[in-house]
Amino acid sequence: MDSPCIRGENADGVDINRDYSYPGRSDADSFTTVEARLVKSLQDNVGFRAAIAFHSGAQEVIWPWCYTGDATADGAFFMAAGQKTAQAMNFTIYQQSYDDYPTEGEYIDFAYWRSHSLAAHL
Repeated sequence: MDSPCIRGENADGVDINRDYSYPGRSDADSFTTVEARLVKSLQDNVGFRAAIAFHSGAQEVIWPWCYTGDATADGAFFMAAGQKTAQAMNFTIYQQSYDDYPTEGEYIDFAYWRSHSLAAHL
């Protein structure tokens, strides 16, 4: 059996990357993990202009939104930057996260929504 960290969960078995608020879920219904609260604190205090979340196993570049198929206001930028990043890393896939598979509560949606950070997963 894989360890929780290999599956993307913390020691309590919670997937941290499903624990963030986004336009469809409030802060009160999010941030149940210590880890997500710490990242939220950094995001709120620093207000990163850009952020990258690294995920092992995936060889793709994805960007917000994860929870809806609607494009962000920066969709054209994400497409161009995603393509260049994918090419530089020898990845063939670059797309809006929702087109990979829909998810809710991901960090990149939170960062983009809350701080307008240009956020992506690699």
